[in-house]
Amino acid sequence: MPVFKKTLVNLNRFDYLAPIWTGTPEELHSLEAPVTTIKVSVTTDADSIFLLVTNEETETTVLDFEIPYNIITENSAFGDQTLWTIKDSYLKKFASPGSDCYRQVLTKDDIVNIGASTLITKDSTIIKEEYNDYYSPVRIFVPSKTSTVNDLIFVFAAGSPIPEESRHHTDLIFSPSPTETIASWKTLLATLTITGPATVNADEVIDLNVACSDNSVTEVFVEPVIGATNKTRVLLDNGQGTLKVNTFGLSIGDEINIKFGYKYFTGISRYTKTVS
Repeated sequence: MPVFKKTLVNLNRFDYLAPIWTGTPEELHSLEAPVTTIKVSVTTDADSIFLLVTNEETETTVLDFEIPYNIITENSAFGDQTLWTIKDSYLKKFASPGSDCYRQVLTKDDIVNIGASTLITKDSTIIKEEYNDYYSPVRIFVPSKTSTVNDLIFVFAAGSPIPEESRHHTDLIFSPSPTETIASWKTLLATLTITGPATVNADEVIDLNVACSDNSVTEVFVEPVIGATNKTRVLLDNGQGTLKVNTFGLSIGDEINIKFGYKYFTGISRYTKTVS
């Protein structure tokens, strides 16, 4: 069971997990013990993910969520290499830092694929890093469309601090855990290796080999910048696939430029070659 502990001593966007400090800054600075220690636990069974957040000082439950895996797999934004989290609006609605709360079963409307979010759906009042760093202390990384609950990777998000003088103290410090703790979700993405012929001539068709470091990934998306391709997505079999590129209309010295990535994370890799 992955477990994370965060000690609230300076301000952070996760301060919704703890009661607001009502004392003076001087009193807070003089404290020898943490204001609040938050424990985050993730467990699973064959069908669901369970997120439990407790306040160790008051021994109360802050969040108790069941996330059925099917609300991810049946979501319209489901796909390979996707990162999911609980919507900010849902967290704010059910977080209870002062007293025990009861288990809530999430629906498809309560989660979001971070990579699929647009400016329209972003909450501009929330501090976010690149690609929507949501409030939720846990991200769910789905390697591929064939992944089961046992294949999921749970990521604990540390979050971005706000200057302490602007609010109350809540800097979050976490201890090491067996689950990924990363600065960016990008380190989770499977790598793509593209190989082709040693030389490329004008007015010919070449074959490119696409290899994914994760054999479970089902497809790779293609974006031709210079050079035409016979398809815009490559289906993978055991992490391998092929793509044809034609150089019709290109001249000697032109550079073929084809981008490869996933549906919601583009530009993971690139194939370039100068026409000779």
